[in-house]
Amino acid sequence: RLDSQTLSLQILVTVEGGLGSEMQNYRENENENKEVIYYSISYSNEPKMISQNEPYDGYITKGELQYFSFYFDENANNIYFGLYNMNGDVDMYLNYGVSLPTHTINDWKTTDLTHEYIDLNIEDPFFIKNELKSISGYYTLLVEGFTDSTYSLFVSTHKYKVLPLRNNKPVVCSCKTKGDKCYLRL
Repeated sequence: RLDSQTLSLQILVTVEGGLGSEMQNYRENENENKEVIYYSISYSNEPKMISQNEPYDGYITKGELQYFSFYFDENANNIYFGLYNMNGDVDMYLNYGVSLPTHTINDWKTTDLTHEYIDLNIEDPFFIKNELKSISGYYTLLVEGFTDSTYSLFVSTHKYKVLPLRNNKPVVCSCKTKGDKCYLRL
């Protein structure tokens, strides 16, 4: 019962069609034409607000989906989404625009065990393929708990591209004009 309070509830639903192996076996055994649609529901009594350049520490249960929405203005040159798994395993899926990402329908994803990151700039194949002249706009992020986990999410924009140093591989940074800089992160 709600007296004079207003309850705000946001429900986000993702639906993926497909016939799972268990259902395929059932269908063959029962000789029926049935198909299962898999779906996930994420709910929140208040939207998750994340400030740029400030870590957001969260907890997620196995199988839970948490969605975040961001807007970057025309001044955004490079966008960094970082997710650090403090314990457990969390995966990150990202879409350009307001459509909800899923496991199979997403513009970018990362499913590493410890540290997830997505670096975006205008040279990204997604922006080239879609003939976009700017990376500004809305982005929708899905954080999924592969196990019960605590995590830290960090989102920021940078004037310069930030290159990752990983796995003892060399990094090439090319500066096209005087005063260009390259930034590296571990």
